[in-house]
Amino acid sequence: MTFKYPLTNLKKFKSINFIKMNIYFLGLKIPLLWFIIGCFLLYLLGIIIHRKIIYAQMKKYGVESPAELKLYKAFKKLNISVTPQYPVDGYRVDFAWFTDDGLKIAIECNGEEFHSKIEDKIWDREKDNYLRKKGWKVFRIPAWKIFKNPHQCIYQLFEYKKGWSRVKEFRDYQKQTYEIQNRENNSQYKL
Repeated sequence: MTFKYPLTNLKKFKSINFIKMNIYFLGLKIPLLWFIIGCFLLYLLGIIIHRKIIYAQMKKYGVESPAELKLYKAFKKLNISVTPQYPVDGYRVDFAWFTDDGLKIAIECNGEEFHSKIEDKIWDREKDNYLRKKGWKVFRIPAWKIFKNPHQCIYQLFEYKKGWSRVKEFRDYQKQTYEIQNRENNSQYKL
């Protein structure tokens, strides 16, 4: 079976003039070019509105970046109590988490904009060292990981906490055994 197409019909489709084309949208005849421009403007308006909503939520919860906002919402969803922008002797921690085990964990969200330069890395290292001297455990999370999966970051944080809890339990055990040995040694000499 063969189909024959008359060449006269192909002449109609040589060039398509988008300026003169119309589209029917909601029963209205609209030029296609204006329709495309309108859709683009609505897209830009949506981006602007979305940013305003994000910044309003950041202000509401007291966080300083969209990554912190996403992580804070994940903490709230899991009913984990963290304190955003916690001051520690002139430094400010993105999130402070005071655990039931008595650990103080400083959670830092590292975005590329403020943590990629050499000066920023030096500042972060000095801050981490100071916090560790004050008894804090520092946990840094790259912003791209937070945007990818904030719950995975929290899971890693729990694994980190579990490790430090074990270290604390071991140190407490060592301290108790040391005290017991000292008491036994002192009691031997008192006879």
